[in-house]
Amino acid sequence: MRSGTEVGPTPRQSGTGSPPLPVYAHLTSSSMGASSSGLLDEARSSHVRGLVDDSFQSFSVFYRQQYPAAYFGHLQQEVEPKKQERGLLLTQRPRSEPEVVVFEAKAKFSTCDDSSRKSKDKYVVIKKNYNVEIHESQETFLRGSAAKLLLQPVGGAALISEEEAQTLLDQACSGVLNGLKEEPSAVSVPPEGFAVHLHLPHTGLYCFLFQNESEQHHFLSALQSCIRHHSLDPWSDASYESQAFLQALRLYRQDKGHYECWEILLGSEEQVLASQFMEEVSPWLQSQLQNKVKGKRTERIRLWLATVHAAYSVVLEQLKPGLEALRTECRESASANQGPVRSNLDQITASQSFLLDKIRGCVREEAERVCSDFISPYMPSVLDALTENIGSALQEMRQTLQSQIDRALAERGEGSQVTKKLLDSAVYTFELFLRTSARLQADQFSVKTDRAKERVLKQLDYDSRLVQKRLYEEALLQITLPTLAQRVDSSWKNELQQFEQYIFSDFSSFILVQNVYQDVLRNILSQEIQKVLQEAMSKTSSNLLLDTSDLALSQYSLLGQTPTPSTPSSPALPARQDPQTVPECPPTSDKNPNEDCKKDLNHLSSL
Repeated sequence: MRSGTEVGPTPRQSGTGSPPLPVYAHLTSSSMGASSSGLLDEARSSHVRGLVDDSFQSFSVFYRQQYPAAYFGHLQQEVEPKKQERGLLLTQRPRSEPEVVVFEAKAKFSTCDDSSRKSKDKYVVIKKNYNVEIHESQETFLRGSAAKLLLQPVGGAALISEEEAQTLLDQACSGVLNGLKEEPSAVSVPPEGFAVHLHLPHTGLYCFLFQNESEQHHFLSALQSCIRHHSLDPWSDASYESQAFLQALRLYRQDKGHYECWEILLGSEEQVLASQFMEEVSPWLQSQLQNKVKGKRTERIRLWLATVHAAYSVVLEQLKPGLEALRTECRESASANQGPVRSNLDQITASQSFLLDKIRGCVREEAERVCSDFISPYMPSVLDALTENIGSALQEMRQTLQSQIDRALAERGEGSQVTKKLLDSAVYTFELFLRTSARLQADQFSVKTDRAKERVLKQLDYDSRLVQKRLYEEALLQITLPTLAQRVDSSWKNELQQFEQYIFSDFSSFILVQNVYQDVLRNILSQEIQKVLQEAMSKTSSNLLLDTSDLALSQYSLLGQTPTPSTPSSPALPARQDPQTVPECPPTSDKNPNEDCKKDLNHLSSL
């Protein structure tokens, strides 16, 4: 039997005899203290439902407008695919089965909304579906019994510091604490064990106590991976429906005077919209209950968290069927219009381009002035801050990879479980080499492995810099676009209606003036961002981008010959082809090294 610490995926799966828990099972009652609804009685629950209905109706107006426009963009891309971005060199690890266990251990578990505040012995399991399961015991888990509690840690914070966890708790409950200090006799005693605290917005604080530091660190790493995947994975593959939702949410928030949007894009569309509506529900709850939440500090915290928890459950339950019905309605409408859209695609595209030119000609001067006065002067300092954080993370990732490769060489093939995507791809690329190393002669192994290690590190450097540049572009855009939009809106928002005259009535569902206007602002800002990035790249001291003078070395198969270094001015990296269709092709001097590299790497991936 394995020990309780996380060791990497195993093929063992939980039993299938019990039904799966619901999507938001972490909001349901359980025997672990999450049973109280606090001060949310039926009358207040009914009022919350009314608030959600009103907000959802307002959001639905924007969604119904945006869906046909997003669907048109989808059909347009089918005919004219977007230019593919420069591809990455490393091979991404295939997805594991969602039921594969990656962590399991005994732990003492407690929740803040449990009036007893006592830790109880439980069995904690994390699988490749990135859910955190709380079981009564190891025996019930092995029998296939359903988890007593299922946590999907969207937007969560995982901490080992009790002080930091308490600070988050105080911030979440500040409205009902009113500066109330804890009584000296009630100051909490440090837990006996190695603690990991999980804070979930609108849900509460959970504490896991493990028997040793190794279990604590392994669980923390796995939990952070769960948070990242649950929060961001729903947005990794942007379908046209996701684009419609995102644009509708952005306009919904702008209509309320909030131009920033990215900070709440965590989790599924239902969870994102629930978080948005909770921003509107929470002030009402606080105004109604502030004088009713009484008692000592710990009791106030418990009551408020239980109330917010229950309200969030009501919001989700009210929202989920409404959003699904709205999607279905829009899908059916789009399907009915597919024929007319396809037959008029060229005319709609031409009309959209004409409108874009008209709007750009009117707002460009104002937008460029705003960029010059309020955005461009501050962008280098923002970029420096991004470089400091992202650059240090990349350096740490590279050092981690080097140690993982050294250990893999020592163990001759035992790969390591790495959670970060780039790092995992680099480890997996090296593992592919190790799987083929058995074919090598003993006197070749050391030379080949040193060469493989060097090239995987170079490929990681290249991929990480490429991803880093994309992160900079997107981060700078997300940070600065709200400022540009808000300031230009003050002059032009009420004038946009005049541009409706340039749209044929038959095309008005697919071409939205507001969308074209925002595209104009985005394009103007993107040009400014590129100027800042180019200036940063031109500085010899900048650690912003990869020096491509050594790139040729990283563009060949791990098993290939080392080419003579060259200095390609602009390495073109087309999208990766299916490994099954690319034959092995050793590099030759009269071929593009990028193509040779891609073919060799793809051949290696297929082994």
